[in-house]
Amino acid sequence: VYKKPIFDENAYKVLYLKSHKTTFDGSQLAAVKLLYAWRDKIAREEDESASYVLPDLMLIHIAELMPKDIQGIRASCKLVPELVEKNLEEIHRLLIQAIEKPLSELNDGESNLDESLQNKRSISSSDTNIPIDLSLNNDSKRAKLVSEK
Repeated sequence: VYKKPIFDENAYKVLYLKSHKTTFDGSQLAAVKLLYAWRDKIAREEDESASYVLPDLMLIHIAELMPKDIQGIRASCKLVPELVEKNLEEIHRLLIQAIEKPLSELNDGESNLDESLQNKRSISSSDTNIPIDLSLNNDSKRAKLVSEK
């Protein structure tokens, strides 16, 4: 029996880490967070996958560009997904909200994202049990395999 995943409001951080974008400002990070939550909401309402609603790379790209108008949102997508086109005004409002309330203001006391991203994390791959270091050092922006001692 298929069980729908439970929404995790902090899962956008994993998407941000996987994108290897380390220079997002507070507004761009807020856009990632807001778009991620919007995408999940729409996917559940429409009974579609989150990737169908708005693919990960497109979500990150829109947040990176922070288009100022609806035409800019369209222009930031090579092919505009159907549900993005249908909800352009709502996406535009979310981007305006991200500009007006950068991530630090949205979190209301949540620990600084930059600090949490700098901390080393080990994630075990379920298939291979290989620990992975997701720290974002200046010398390396890619996930590195941790050598086992």
